[in-house]
Amino acid sequence: IVAAGTYDEQVVINKANLTLNGPNVAIDPGCSGVRPNAEAIITTTTGASNSIQSDGITLVIAANGITLDGFTVQNTSIDVNDVAILIGGNFVGDLAHPSDGNTILNCIITGGRSNIYNWQSSNNTIQKNRLIGAYETMIAIRDNSGSGARNALNNSILNNCIDKAGVSNLGHGIAVGLTGGSAQDFSGTLIQNNTIKNSGVGTGLFRGIDANGANGTSGSMVKIYGNTLTDFSEGGIRI
Repeated sequence: IVAAGTYDEQVVINKANLTLNGPNVAIDPGCSGVRPNAEAIITTTTGASNSIQSDGITLVIAANGITLDGFTVQNTSIDVNDVAILIGGNFVGDLAHPSDGNTILNCIITGGRSNIYNWQSSNNTIQKNRLIGAYETMIAIRDNSGSGARNALNNSILNNCIDKAGVSNLGHGIAVGLTGGSAQDFSGTLIQNNTIKNSGVGTGLFRGIDANGANGTSGSMVKIYGNTLTDFSEGGIRI
């Protein structure tokens, strides 16, 4: 278990089958974010600071079978590719380090261009987290056929509280689909029982779930159901 405190650094997890527990392990923050224990806060205020990845990403998951449970992860940058948590590669667009079979749960994740960015990686679960105020998309499941042949399959986004919090920029609560190129396969994507809202007064356009271009070509459909969506200027769901 990682002790409570503030850790101002970039973290790269590249050892497979590792479990990292914070002081609020197994405690769902819900939409209030109130928890009984002090938080272990991972943040980066100094930008890129290591030789592994050059973007201002707070926490990188670049191995298989990682569990992250009970942390707070923050990012103060709005620059392209500067996200709070990246799953898949040492940087956005990395083809050499896919990251499959990971779980992020019971975390509070704030800021960044995106809160969580899943890049060309499969069988990941994002569950029971509180996500707040990303500049663009809160949770992104992305692929690009111009960047290798890997697909993003069987990813699950479950029981999260996702709040744009009035950040004045175009964005989505959850986005699944291409960043460019021709069709890729997002089969098995499950988006279920999330609360997605915009509690602030920002003027930016915001859509709850955008699955436009999220093909399910290998037999299992992209499934979206049981979600609660409110306060959107661009509609709740686009498919």
